[in-house]
Amino acid sequence: MNSSNYTGNRNQPRNSGAHYGGGSGRNGGYPQGESKSEPLPELRITEDSYVDDAEKVIVYLEKNFGRDKLITTSQLRNILSMAADIYNQLMTTESQGDTLAGDLAQRIDYLRVRCVYASGRDRNVKRFLEASKLVEQIRKIGGSRKGFMLFYRYMEALVAYNSFHGGKDN
Repeated sequence: MNSSNYTGNRNQPRNSGAHYGGGSGRNGGYPQGESKSEPLPELRITEDSYVDDAEKVIVYLEKNFGRDKLITTSQLRNILSMAADIYNQLMTTESQGDTLAGDLAQRIDYLRVRCVYASGRDRNVKRFLEASKLVEQIRKIGGSRKGFMLFYRYMEALVAYNSFHGGKDN
């Protein structure tokens, strides 16, 4: 028996994923007994719908997973903080029409990387990013000033509704 894989149960090697259902079954890798009961809300995320879409996301997550399985306020504010830094730089740079300056586009790409990294570290962040389609929204910015402004307003709306619905601290 290899002692590095021993967990106290001879039949269970460490990191087998047995606690979480193996990560590849019908349950999509969620802990046993935790499955999505409703499909994700349909989101359009336009100038006219982003506020309602943000509320749909938070209500969906709360209803289907409960408050203790949601992204924390701190995690959400960390994402908003990075976006706010980009927003502040955008507001202080001269605009060339609707096109973002190269360094801003790079910072937006880095924001997407940080979101993906955070989702890999925490299942609740991943669940939030998937439901909110935030990474997809970052991709849609595509170097557009108007696209970033829509994303930023949507992000603020997500933070607001998370707080309104009793956002989880930590």
